[in-house]
Order: sequence, then structure tokens, then C-alpha cells
Amino acid sequence: MSKRSQGPPRILILSLSASEPSVGRLCAPTLATALREAGAQTTACDIRDLPPVWVDKKELDGFPPAYAELAADIEASDGVILLVPIHGYSASGSAKAVTEIVAEALALKPVAIVTAAGSLRSHLAIRDLMMSLMFDQEALCYPGTVQATDEMLQGKKPSKELRVRLTDLATKFVAFAVCLRPFVAKFGGQE
Repeated sequence: MSKRSQGPPRILILSLSASEPSVGRLCAPTLATALREAGAQTTACDIRDLPPVWVDKKELDGFPPAYAELAADIEASDGVILLVPIHGYSASGSAKAVTEIVAEALALKPVAIVTAAGSLRSHLAIRDLMMSLMFDQEALCYPGTVQATDEMLQGKKPSKELRVRLTDLATKFVAFAVCLRPFVAKFGGQE
């Protein structure tokens, strides 16, 4: 077994909202704390730190170097939690673009999703992105998600109910990623 599969799990939190402020981004500290309490090491990346690009048929090396660095961070992680804004009852274009650019790094990678939407009626809006992650990128999607809305914030922090839901997702996702380590080590090709 590789050293990574024996040490504490490493989970990357990837904020995919280009907006400021962002409900999803405000959930990141709660997730990071819960992940650490579950025994994981955490890293974070924010789409706002990446240069904007057009997605076309270029390979990863055709994009600015920051995208290759993100792909390397994903590959070095045991799992990724995506913070995805919902616009028009679908994952945002920026979220779709980034997952397309780093598609190869997401292959056989455990992925969990937290959505940020304007309405509770958007709870199924993530299904198209999840289908793409599973069928195009072959990501291993965690079956539970959390949806956050502006109403679930108290000031700039998640409400108690949202904190409980985020903590539950983070705790279970760490266990999910750890359980999948032998499978990923055998079939994922990443160390």
C-alpha cells in the first residue's frame, strides 16, 4: 500500500462559485473543521483564484498552469468536496467548466457535493453534474448531498441546523473515502 493510503485521509474542499459573497464558500470553514475532527487533513481551492478560461477541446496542459496545479491537488487527495452554486436549476457554468478541465484527476476519486441555491426547490438541480462526474469522469460520488441557502445562514455563518448537516456529511465522507482507498489504490492508478 502507498504511504497516502496508510496515513490520515486528505480531503480537498473546492469552492466553485465565482460570486462574492458565496453561500457555499461560507460553508467551507464548517466543513474543514468537521473534516479535521473526523481525522482528515484538509486543503482548499477557490475558483476565484483561478484564471477565467473558455472550455474547449484543449488538454489540461493547454490551460493556465493553475489548472494543472489544481489537478495535482485533486490527485494527491483521497477525496474532494465540491461547493457548487446552482443557477437556473442547474450547476453553474463555472462549476461545470472546472470539473471538465480537471476531469482526468477526478477519475475514481471520491467526491461529495454541497450546493448553494436560492431555493429549496433546487435540491435535485445537481443531478446533471453528478451524472457527468460519474459517467464522464468516473468519479465516485458520495450519495448524500447538502443544500444551503441564504436563509440557512446567520450573518456570515451557517445556522446550527446547517452546521449539523455539513458536519454529518463531512464525517461520513471521510469514512467513505477511507473505505474506498484499497479500490482506488488498485484501480485508480494514482499514488
